[in-house]
Amino acid sequence: MGYVVTPDHVHALLRPAEPGCLSPFMQLWKRESSRHIHAFLRLGDGAAPFGARVRDDAGRVHCWNKRYYPFNVYSMKKAIQKLEYMHHNPVRQGLAEDPCAWAWSSARYWQQGIRPPVRMCGGSKGPCRGTGARNERRLERAVARSS
Repeated sequence: MGYVVTPDHVHALLRPAEPGCLSPFMQLWKRESSRHIHAFLRLGDGAAPFGARVRDDAGRVHCWNKRYYPFNVYSMKKAIQKLEYMHHNPVRQGLAEDPCAWAWSSARYWQQGIRPPVRMCGGSKGPCRGTGARNERRLERAVARSS
């Protein structure tokens, strides 16, 4: 439903399609994204310019912390507050002057009223079955009303 990726952390506003699928989704997301991040940054070959920053004392590479920190959102008002907070994160960090200027965010898609290209949970396979599209449409309408 919304996301922001910065150099040191990620924010994601997710609405699981089924109760209990957030933890398996996060495990899958971390595993798959770690694999791609390792390959992209060449973290396994020692030539990565900041490879030492992601290695523990034993030399193992880590992309993610072991935990994630969920926050339950029980209302559309709170969902909008969370979206606005996370979309402004790159501005607060000095990475962009406007939330919509940060390429690794769903902010400009929300501003334009179109669905972000990254689907947080979808399809018939994996830990979260279904798309949650009805819930996304509800949030989209609420965001449009608050603008």
